[in-house]
Amino acid sequence: RGVILLDELPEAPTLVKTCVTGDTKISDIGKRIDEVVLGQDVLCIDGFKHQITDISKINYVGNLISIRAYGLLPIKTTQEHRIFYVNRRYIAGKPKFSQPMEKLACEITKNDLLLIPKIKQRIQTDRLFVKGKVKNNRVILFNEEVAELFGLFVAEGSANMNLRFGLGTHEKELINRVKYLIENNIGGKVKIVESKVDGGTTVVTGGYNFANYMRSIFGDRAKTKRIPDFILYGEDKILKSFLIGYFKGDGCFYKRKNRIVITTRSEVLAQQVQLAMARFGVFLFLTKAWRDGGFIKGRKLKGGYSFTLSSSEKKVVEFFGFKYDNKRPTSFYWDIGDYIAVKVWKVEETPYMGYVYNLETGGSSYLVSNAIIHNSAYRLVLDREIEEYSVPDGWFIIAA
Repeated sequence: RGVILLDELPEAPTLVKTCVTGDTKISDIGKRIDEVVLGQDVLCIDGFKHQITDISKINYVGNLISIRAYGLLPIKTTQEHRIFYVNRRYIAGKPKFSQPMEKLACEITKNDLLLIPKIKQRIQTDRLFVKGKVKNNRVILFNEEVAELFGLFVAEGSANMNLRFGLGTHEKELINRVKYLIENNIGGKVKIVESKVDGGTTVVTGGYNFANYMRSIFGDRAKTKRIPDFILYGEDKILKSFLIGYFKGDGCFYKRKNRIVITTRSEVLAQQVQLAMARFGVFLFLTKAWRDGGFIKGRKLKGGYSFTLSSSEKKVVEFFGFKYDNKRPTSFYWDIGDYIAVKVWKVEETPYMGYVYNLETGGSSYLVSNAIIHNSAYRLVLDREIEEYSVPDGWFIIAA
């Protein structure tokens, strides 16, 4: 840390706050930036979680920069916020990429490549503890089959007084799989209830304590479903088993198009699945669209936004256990080692008036729409012209 005196500068600097809007989701933890608290850990550019050390909020009037990259939800920041990116050039017909660099949001252009980090941190979990009444706590051995069951729960499950998996009566194989996973890993009675009204089948198990546990770590509604850290940062085999289980519920494979499609109502879950797949060197294209309400078991559902993840890439199709019969190349993203690089296709300015927020983290970065942005707070506009007066993170500017 250090100090720069204003009197030592050749001219008075302009201090600009670099921020994002309050509804911006911090991808890995699944919270809006206006909901996070000091001390929480967030994923940073190095692939590890670092602590939030400061949260700031200011009233802002001006233009926001909206950055749209292929397969990412829009990124909206103030003009001076720094974005991590790489350049690409071709040598002998093969793409070569620069090291990660920073650029002001207002300077990002079409065809710049934004960066999604591959998670490097690992959390090893062998046992799960389900709190019950006195002398009624449960210990569950955590393995790949339990991770698969949890993936199925995130897709098809609900929890109230017990645990329920809502499936189609025609999905005999999946019904039997859920029953097997519960009986061989969780224990307890399993009841299969068929509905004569809508042709659905419900697999019911567990008591209130286990249902409450599942609700607390995975979310209690379709819109709030999420992946907890012990899975998102778990061993590769655990994460893959979870994703395969989740795909069995919310996913579909279109054989004629060689296309994987996953649909969810949870924005957090969609971004976490995209981030999780990046760890395996692949990218799922994420889109958002309005979906009208329908009926399930005679109950009217409200309309709302739906989030769709999709890919026609060979590695993705084979990841979920299907045969790939297409040679269609991808051109909007690249696996460049520690990151997935995604091409920007549109940048525009929009007027904004309201509060904006910023985080300071131990890793000097955080994720917005899964892209890495810098956590700079106030910065000197002067430092773009006079290099020797740039202000490092952790330094202070004071009046003499």
